[in-house]
Amino acid sequence: MGRVDNIFQRLGSDVSHIIISNDISPFIDSSFFYLTGISSGIFEESFAVASRDGDVTVITGTLEAESAKESKLDVRVVTGNDSYKKALAEVLGKHKKIGINYGGSTLGGYMRIKKWLKEGRFIDASLAIEKARMVKDGHEIKMIRRAAEISSAAFYPIKEAIKEA
Repeated sequence: MGRVDNIFQRLGSDVSHIIISNDISPFIDSSFFYLTGISSGIFEESFAVASRDGDVTVITGTLEAESAKESKLDVRVVTGNDSYKKALAEVLGKHKKIGINYGGSTLGGYMRIKKWLKEGRFIDASLAIEKARMVKDGHEIKMIRRAAEISSAAFYPIKEAIKEA
């Protein structure tokens, strides 16, 4: 089961999409990277939109376009608020019940989405995202093990180098 499926399994069946929105650093939602699998870039003022069928679309500006395209996801490169609004509307289509990661969003980001998608009905998807992220997939386990190996390898040389002054 993929990450998107894992999240939707924890939501009501009438939620068609989830929007993860990033604001300007430091208000970047780490769930954006979890959902997209993207590992480089900041993706300020970008959106990840996941659909119940497992598709993920990244809506971003030109600064992050190359990093986004490397992901092999559906990528919409936009400029200006009207372009973001249009791209979100295209990705969502006629679907109106949408999950938002309230725990990772700023009030400004939420208000912007609400203004752009006036007919949308929004629900808090943060608990479903949080619970899905607790269950690690094979890639995450591999990365955690590698991080532990690096930490262990660095510990003893540092311990030996520390001297009381």
